[in-house]
Formats: sequence, structure tokens, C-alpha cells
Amino acid sequence: MTLNRNQQEAPEDSAALGGEHMTQGEMIIEYLEHFGSITPFEAFRDLGITKLATRISEMRKAGMEFNKEYVTGKNRFGNPVTYMKYSLKE
Repeated sequence: MTLNRNQQEAPEDSAALGGEHMTQGEMIIEYLEHFGSITPFEAFRDLGITKLATRISEMRKAGMEFNKEYVTGKNRFGNPVTYMKYSLKE
């Protein structure tokens, strides 16, 4: 299965991110372990998850720890936008 982040392949032992029995939280964790970070756009494009911040909040309440970083870029019209990038705390 191609995961899409720059067309990289998912790990062979992956449960095929987005596979039948994975929760959205599990898909996010596996994505973070494979790619190191995730943004709301990547969550939607690669995993079909529209509420990344909500899932991260739920996992934080369950005891998981994440780093978060504000990233500034440009949208397709060239206007500046700011969004959050999450990674697992080490």
C-alpha cells in the first residue's frame, strides 16, 4: 500500500494504514512511527481523518504525549497559512 507522503511505501508489517480493524488513533500512531510527523492535511489526504486535533486531544487524555509545532506555509493561492504539525514525544 502506498501511503502517499511523497509516494513512500508503508512498512511491509503495517496493518495497511486505514485497514479494517485499526482505529483512527492507531492509524495516526502508525503514521507518526513511519513518517515522524503529521499535519491536518496529511491526515486527511493519507488517512481520511478530518479531525486530527480531536484525535490527538483524545490520545493526550489517554496519557500519550506529543510535540506540536506551528508551521507557516502558503496555500494554493499564495496566501500565508499557519497549521499544526504533530510528532511523538521521545
